[in-house]
Amino acid sequence: MFVHIILAKQTAESIERFERAVRMHPQVLECFPIIGNADYHLKIDASNIDQYEALRESILSRLPGVRSIKVNVPIRRIAIRAKPVR
Repeated sequence: MFVHIILAKQTAESIERFERAVRMHPQVLECFPIIGNADYHLKIDASNIDQYEALRESILSRLPGVRSIKVNVPIRRIAIRAKPVR
């Protein structure tokens, strides 16, 4: 599942606190700062809505500085590559 996070503040301190906290949770498989409708894009280890809800309550909502959490649930995988095609 993919989660978009919006932080309450964009200070260097709040960004560092959030990123440090994310690194401590193995359920967060990938985390990218992004430009667009959110501040971060996370890939999390949850295979169903119940697992997501448990992660949201126990981890995501407790990350420092989080103002908003939105989830995107993939329907199916179309492609996966180890390296980009050039």
